[in-house]
Amino acid sequence: MKELNTQQLEQEQAVSTELRKQLSTLKEVLDEVKNSQHTYANVTPSTSTTHLLEMRNERLKKQLIKEEAAAQETKQTLRQTQDKLVTLQVRLEHSQEELEGMRQQKRAQEIEIQRLTSLLQHRTMYDPHPVDA
Repeated sequence: MKELNTQQLEQEQAVSTELRKQLSTLKEVLDEVKNSQHTYANVTPSTSTTHLLEMRNERLKKQLIKEEAAAQETKQTLRQTQDKLVTLQVRLEHSQEELEGMRQQKRAQEIEIQRLTSLLQHRTMYDPHPVDA
């Protein structure tokens, strides 16, 4: 189960990293578009070119918004997975402590059984005619 959570965490981290790369690329493209608009401010492009650039810009903005939302969702999922992992680790530690306590109790019982068996053997050996109580 721990391996499954670790694998899921690694997958989510890989997705998050990939989304960050894509987001960075989109921001660079958006910056290029903005810079190109400033560079060619004195040039009057045709209406169709302006319209195409505006449409492209809008598409890029929408894609950026979607990818930012996906990145936020991935971060939230990652946080939830990390919280679950911490909870499982705490439960595992508690279970290990309980198991250790049970092992110690079992060992103490085994020692007590050995002591009583030895006492019974000793009593039987030296009291050939035991009286039933």
